[in-house]
Amino acid sequence: MPDCIAGIGRRLPPDFRSGLTACHVSTSSLQTDRGGRRHEKRSLHESGDAPRAHSRLPNSTRIRNRISGMSTSLLAILLSMLVSDNQAQFDVDPFSAATDVLKFTFDEREDLEHDFQPDDWTRRHGPGFPFFVDARIVADHGHIETDEEADDHSLYVGVNGGHFAIYSPFQNAEGHIDPAFNYVFRGYVRTEKLVNDAAVLSISFLNARRQRLQRFVTKPVTGTHRDWVRLEIGPVEPHPDAMFIVIGCHVVHDEQQDISGHVWFDDLWLGKLPRLKLLNTVRTRYLTPNDPILIDALVSGLEVGSLFTLKQSISDVFGNEIDRGSWPLELKDSPDIRSEDRTRPIQWKLDPQERGCYLLRTHLERDGKLMLLTETAIAVLDPAKPQPGGEFGWSVPKGIGYLSTDELAFVAGEAGINWIKLPLWKSLHDGGELTPAETAELLEKLSDRSIAVVGMLADPPDNIRAQFARNWSGVSEIFVLPSEIWLPTVEPVLARYGSAVDRWQLGGDNDFSFMGVSSIGRKVATVKRQFDRIGRNSQLGIQWPYPSVEPPPTDIRDLFITITPTEETQEIELKHDPGSKDTRTQHWLLLNSGSPELSLNDRAVNLVRKMLDARLAGVDGIFLADVFDPRRGLIRPDGAPDPLFLPWRTTALTLRGAEHLGSFQLQEDIENHIFTRDGEALVVFSSKEATNLDFNLGDSVEAVDIWGRRTRVAREDGRHQLKIDHVPVFCTGCSEPLAHWRLKVGFENSRIPSEFGGHPEAILGVNTFNQTIRGEIRLRLPRDWEAAPNHWEVTLAPNEAFRLPTTLKLPQNASLGEADATIEFDITADVRRHFKVYRTFEVGLGDVIVEVVERVLPNGDLAIDQIVTNATSPPETLNFKCNLSVTGHKTRTQYILGLSPGKDRCTYPLQTNAEALRGQELWLNLEQLNGRRNLNKRLIIGESQASEESQKEAPEPDSTTAARPEAATVR
Repeated sequence: MPDCIAGIGRRLPPDFRSGLTACHVSTSSLQTDRGGRRHEKRSLHESGDAPRAHSRLPNSTRIRNRISGMSTSLLAILLSMLVSDNQAQFDVDPFSAATDVLKFTFDEREDLEHDFQPDDWTRRHGPGFPFFVDARIVADHGHIETDEEADDHSLYVGVNGGHFAIYSPFQNAEGHIDPAFNYVFRGYVRTEKLVNDAAVLSISFLNARRQRLQRFVTKPVTGTHRDWVRLEIGPVEPHPDAMFIVIGCHVVHDEQQDISGHVWFDDLWLGKLPRLKLLNTVRTRYLTPNDPILIDALVSGLEVGSLFTLKQSISDVFGNEIDRGSWPLELKDSPDIRSEDRTRPIQWKLDPQERGCYLLRTHLERDGKLMLLTETAIAVLDPAKPQPGGEFGWSVPKGIGYLSTDELAFVAGEAGINWIKLPLWKSLHDGGELTPAETAELLEKLSDRSIAVVGMLADPPDNIRAQFARNWSGVSEIFVLPSEIWLPTVEPVLARYGSAVDRWQLGGDNDFSFMGVSSIGRKVATVKRQFDRIGRNSQLGIQWPYPSVEPPPTDIRDLFITITPTEETQEIELKHDPGSKDTRTQHWLLLNSGSPELSLNDRAVNLVRKMLDARLAGVDGIFLADVFDPRRGLIRPDGAPDPLFLPWRTTALTLRGAEHLGSFQLQEDIENHIFTRDGEALVVFSSKEATNLDFNLGDSVEAVDIWGRRTRVAREDGRHQLKIDHVPVFCTGCSEPLAHWRLKVGFENSRIPSEFGGHPEAILGVNTFNQTIRGEIRLRLPRDWEAAPNHWEVTLAPNEAFRLPTTLKLPQNASLGEADATIEFDITADVRRHFKVYRTFEVGLGDVIVEVVERVLPNGDLAIDQIVTNATSPPETLNFKCNLSVTGHKTRTQYILGLSPGKDRCTYPLQTNAEALRGQELWLNLEQLNGRRNLNKRLIIGESQASEESQKEAPEPDSTTAARPEAATVR
């Protein structure tokens, strides 16, 4: 594969790979340390691979150890992605906006000594960098795009079993840089016949003492390329102490090397552009509705002779612009311009905004042309109050990134979570992201916000993984071994953090290596005994895909399983299984926020519905996967909120710790779910179609949309007026006694025989208020139905049950199936309340079932199949007179005689075109001969017509078909 770079990391020598560490940690010169202090984050430099001899700078042990355990394949990914984080904030091409700083084309002007070597460049020599590797300027092989006059020279390297490195000069004016600017680099490489070797380009920033402060490396190029490969770095921010820049051309390999091959370098270009920074802290991205919005921007690297303009705008998540500002920035020409003169701080102050998420767009123009663009988000919300006992959590498998411990605790507390998964194994070993003191501090701060930590044992120390898990499939390879092998590395972690952490997850969220382990219960119990010997009673967790061929275990005490379902599973199958409360094993669920390709509103609705479905399914823990992953759309690595933060937060704060009561029966097709918590009820409403809801929910009801915006729900005649659509809305402040009253009211039988005469029934309920109530109850039935009595006056003590008997009489045309009834209440407890409860009757006892099937005949006429099932118990023999009528057409009559338990089927050929009858009402009446049954079926023609292909002929009736006259009579 000519363009393949997989595995290229193994071709990089150790000293070259160590230099990548500096590149990785130095993308920003100013960082916040774990204690919240601002400091300069100094970077590593390489030993033996510098353009000049220099002393070693202090290194970052924590970052060095993080990289040292990286596999070679992961290192290859790092090489190709090193500068992506720097480029992510730019929606415009920074290369087109940059001004020239350095350019090397290896033409004749750069070889004035005519020795085929670039003037003043420094080639590295020493062990591994032999002289016999051919390196020289060649003609007739340069990078040429569209300019026919362009130089066709390039720097050629003939691969011959050794490393190669050469560095540009920096002790001249062109090599000086100004740290007030950002820099971008571009170069071109072409390779032939490389298998183990690779070509890369690098830029290094040096201080006044010629010490390397930072190094940035392009992705590697290997194989054979007919065309030149364009490589880019940046924009990158130099270290504040940087004074010089050096460009490097490298041919590298690791244990294996090529003894032949060709590499060409050409058109190396360095540009500079102003730097645009937003200086706000994490906490200033989370505001209350009373806080003004302050945006502090810093523009540096302004140049004389250009008119710069900083423009900012703020809009809501739906794109509606709220405000905008513009500031001209011009640098006056002066003979003594210092670096700090090129810097301009700008503060933009806006009035407080209502609750919601706001997108801030900041861009810099030069002479009217867009140069730099960055976006961030601000959340306006009510501060979250710590509350123990919630179900929602975050998974942070890669650590806390750029945040301090205080910042992570603050953001997590505002997110409404009660759980967070953190990697802890390496914290007491070489390579941990946090020191033990920092980790302990983080655990304490999270505990103060009622957030429990799940310790992830997913990052074993390098020595144990290398020794016992060379063919790595997951941590089960370690924990199924005798405890004396793994316990020495786990015991210090349990001893240090066991007082604050009692749940330990074995492996990462996508580590399914315990699936398929034989006697898994016994092996988990063995591990748990070792954990309990060190600390208090621990619970262990493993991970399981869902669905899977092998079901997860359900009978292991003190075990929790994180289930990772597919998107389809979360929407279709979640309610059926994984959160069963009847098992000894807890089931947790790992969610993601949906495809980034969906619209923001669709992603938000999708996320809220997943969280709601998980609560309805009774899942013990509901976690969002890898929250700092930019694809999640929830939290940025710097702690700023992304737009999906508010839908997550609104749902988590509203539903955490709430008890699900059920759903109201409504006349409208509106989905609703009732929860109760702390003496208050809340209801989640949604509907496939936009509709208006007229419903009494209580006294102080607020509607909260998924973005956290609150509105008082309007009332009219004691009923709330709500507009409902497919986006869920949370109604808070609802009356809990009223919700319980509605759910407990019902009919004693709820099923009425389809027979002449009166049928006894009763309304049952309970006074759920803590006061005595007085009032009226009225029963309203469908038209032509009768109830005697249908009105009652009641006085009920607190918690007193009531039974209101009545007798129901059906009209002759009452259709089989469901019939709606309304029970109206006008009662006074603490206040007067008027509300309705909707219930349904089932007409027919189910002992005689009538079905109607439409069929379109080959000639286009409509035929009606009547299917009657006798399911009486004890068995009866039935006789019916059957009348079928369609508006505007003659009534057709048939008889069913002597129908014993079983099924009868007959057909009514209407001899009328099916399309002509579409939309008309059809009535089927079955009057029992010498009996009380009177069965009716009603349908609209065309709603259930069977196709000609599916039913060309009526099926033969079964052996229990009743006898009937040969010819049907038409009346």
